[in-house]
Amino acid sequence: MQTLYKLGNTNGIATSMVTLLIPGNTNLQLTVRKLNSEYGSASNIKDRANRQAIKDALKSAIFQLKLLKTLPSNGIALFSGKECYV
Repeated sequence: MQTLYKLGNTNGIATSMVTLLIPGNTNLQLTVRKLNSEYGSASNIKDRANRQAIKDALKSAIFQLKLLKTLPSNGIALFSGKECYV
């Protein structure tokens, strides 16, 4: 619960943070494939800094998901991105 309060106070710039809510009955391989597709699409973002932030967040999310063998039965919430202090 303490982690959720900390996440609630986290600030990010616009779309530089990625939030994934994955139900427990989801195919993990399919989710990683979709994220890889999004990573490729991120190349179309015009702003260099935002493009790099999104790519880094997606790469981190993909890495964390690949560490899992299976999803928990109640699913998983994954937050990835660069924290910015404004």
